[in-house]
Amino acid sequence: MGNDSESHYTPLLDDEPGMDAERPGMSVANATLIPSKVKRTILLYRGLLASQSFIILVFIVFNWSKYSKDHRATCSQVIYSPAQHLLEYHPVTFSQGFDNLTTVFQGPPSDTVDKAWSDLYNDFGISEVSEEEAKPLFNQTVSRPNGKYLVGLAVFHELHCLNMIRKALRPDYYKDPTSGAIGGIEPKKLEEHVSHCIDDLRQSAMCASDISPIVWHRKTPDSIPTPRMDVVHSCRRFDKVVEWAKAHRAGSTETSI
Repeated sequence: MGNDSESHYTPLLDDEPGMDAERPGMSVANATLIPSKVKRTILLYRGLLASQSFIILVFIVFNWSKYSKDHRATCSQVIYSPAQHLLEYHPVTFSQGFDNLTTVFQGPPSDTVDKAWSDLYNDFGISEVSEEEAKPLFNQTVSRPNGKYLVGLAVFHELHCLNMIRKALRPDYYKDPTSGAIGGIEPKKLEEHVSHCIDDLRQSAMCASDISPIVWHRKTPDSIPTPRMDVVHSCRRFDKVVEWAKAHRAGSTETSI
């Protein structure tokens, strides 16, 4: 390359868009500092963007965790209950209920069966709560001499109703020989009581609307498909509800569930 070419050499930086070589005070030496400044600016913006993204991620995770906890506890409990804070769901495989696949709650009347049913709700089916817990109730309740307020979780009334129907189906075993009462219900009120219980359970089943899928199967390759009852359901933890009820049992009271 000749001397003439060298005398017309222009730094590549001056040819880049936005770079004005004729600007006063702009020398080649100063121009070479521009890339490092730009790099520092880019790194700064990247750092700020990364920090912002991290903060947003932490915010999303925290709030999703809180939402999931609250949603699990209250998503299906739109009416306040003093026990709603303890709601927890878990999978439960139901019993088939036929042949030899039965539970202690089935079968002919006996002391064992009666105790199993009684233990589901008896002695703690009626609870008492503080005034603070009673204030948000959708429906008002009455107070007791000790300043507490009476409540009863619906599940225990439903279990009582099922037990009442069970006993009414076997008057030969459960009818009181003197009064004719069954389960403490006198004969003239028995039919009405059983009718109430059946319809209460209908409303409860519709209210709960369990959407756990029941599937069909063939017992043999050539048999007609039949529904399986021993499938997994999404259930609230009954033991947690019982713990709360026992901790809030009303003790002696003239009322019944």
